[in-house]
Amino acid sequence: MGDVASSNAGEHWQNPFLPRPGCVPPQAYGRRELLKQMVRRLTAGDPASLNLVGPRRIGKTTILRDLGAPAGCLHRAPFSAVIGPGLAPECLLPIYQDLAGRPPGNPFADLAEAVLTALERRGDCDLRALDHELQLDKTTAQLARAGTQVRLTALARAAQAHGLRLILCLDRVDEARLLADAESTQYVTELTQYASLVLATRRPLVDIFPGLAGSPLLYRLERLNVGLLEPETAAEALVAPAAELQFSPPDQALLLELVGRHPYILMRAAAAAYEHLRTTAGQPLTRNFIWQTVNSALEVIFQYLWNGWARELRQFLPVYCDPQTRWDQVAGEKFIRTLQDEAIIAEDPAVPDRLEFFSPLFAAFASRRAAEPAVPAPALPPAALAAPHGVLAEMGLGPHTRSGQLFLALYQRLGQLVPDADLARPIWGNQEPAAVKHALEIAAAGLRKKLHAARLPFRMVRKYGQGYRLEYGDLPLDGDA
Repeated sequence: MGDVASSNAGEHWQNPFLPRPGCVPPQAYGRRELLKQMVRRLTAGDPASLNLVGPRRIGKTTILRDLGAPAGCLHRAPFSAVIGPGLAPECLLPIYQDLAGRPPGNPFADLAEAVLTALERRGDCDLRALDHELQLDKTTAQLARAGTQVRLTALARAAQAHGLRLILCLDRVDEARLLADAESTQYVTELTQYASLVLATRRPLVDIFPGLAGSPLLYRLERLNVGLLEPETAAEALVAPAAELQFSPPDQALLLELVGRHPYILMRAAAAAYEHLRTTAGQPLTRNFIWQTVNSALEVIFQYLWNGWARELRQFLPVYCDPQTRWDQVAGEKFIRTLQDEAIIAEDPAVPDRLEFFSPLFAAFASRRAAEPAVPAPALPPAALAAPHGVLAEMGLGPHTRSGQLFLALYQRLGQLVPDADLARPIWGNQEPAAVKHALEIAAAGLRKKLHAARLPFRMVRKYGQGYRLEYGDLPLDGDA
C-alpha cells in the first residue's frame, strides 16, 4: 500500500475490505460451489489431487488458505456436509504452504516440518516409532533433498495409517519450479498415493512444464479453473461481519453490476465505497460515485492488468471493443480464449454464450486505451548503450538505488534471462529468501515504472519462477511471461 501518514494509519487499517498484515486469512466468499466441489474430490474414497488454475489476483491463494487453515472451510457448513463417507472433519489434516521462495532444488524443505508439527499437535501418532524408522533427527536444521522427501512420504503414510487424510495445499507451484525435473515429478506422483494435493498455478501444469506430457501425474490431477466469483454467492464477499457499517442489498447489487465479480478488483472497489459509507454515515451509493470515485481508485489496477498482457493481445482489443469490426477467426478465437483464461471476459449469466467484459468500468478503460494511438519509443543513440549510467540519468535513477542496481545487473546481460538469485545476491547478499523475493519485486516494479515514464526503448520481462530479462529495441510495454 505504500507509506501511510501516521495520523491516518490506524483509521486506514480499520477498513474491513483492505488486507491487514498478520490477520486471520480471509474466507473464500463467493466460491461456494467451487469449494464444495473441491471438498468432495479431496475427501473421496481414494486420495484425489487437484490442479487449481487461474490468472493472477483471481483468488487462488485465498481459496488455498481457507482450505488449508486448521479451522477453515472444512469445518464450516455447507462444506463439512459434503465430506466423503467414512471421514469426519477431525480426520482431515489440511496444511497450506507457499512454495515461492523455497530453497533452490528443495521446495519441500519446510513442508515436512509443517506436517510433523500438525501431527504432533494432534497427539495421536507414534512419532517416536516414525523417527526410528526414518533414522532422522527431526531437530536437524538442514535436510538434504532426498532426506526431506523420504521424511515427508513417511509422515504422509503415517497419517494415512492413523485414518487421517493429509491435504497439502501448495501455492505458487509454477514459481517454485516444483515439477521442473523428472525426479521431482516421480516423487510428487508417489506422494499422491498417501496424501491429497492441491497445486495452484497460473496456467495448466503441462503448459508450464512440457516434460509432464504423458506423465502418470497428469492422470492423478484433476484440473479446476478459478474464474470470477459465482453470480449466486458473489454478494457474500461484500458482507463484513465485524464491520461497523454494512452495504445494503441495493448497494451490493450496484457494486456487482458496475465493478463486476473479479474478487481482487471488487475488494478494492468495496474498500473505496466503504470509506464513503463511513464518512457519510451510511448514505447509499450512487452510480455517479462509482463511475467517478471508485473508478478512479481502480485505474491503477486496470493498468496493472493491461501491462501484463502481450502486445498482440493489446492490439486485438480495438478490434474486440468495436462490434462492427471483423477479425481473423483463428487468431481471434485464440485471443478470446486468452481473455477468458485471464477472467477479463466471461459469459453473461443472463445470456448464455454471450461474452462480456467482467466489468463495465473495465470495458470503458479498455476501450479508452485501445483507442489511444501507439507512440513509438524514441531510439537511444548508440553511445548510450555503452554508458548505462547515462540511461539511469535519463530515468532519474541513482546507481546506488535498488532499482538502479537492478537495471545495471540486467544491463550487463542484456537480452539474457537472469535468474532471481543472480540478481538478488549482489544487492541483498544472503538475506532471508522470502524477504529478498519481495524486495526484488518492489525494485522491479520501480524500474518498470521509470522505464515507462521515460519512454526508453527497453522492456523488462519476467519469467515467473525463473528470472528477469532486459530487452532493447522498438518494443511494447514491459510485461510478464
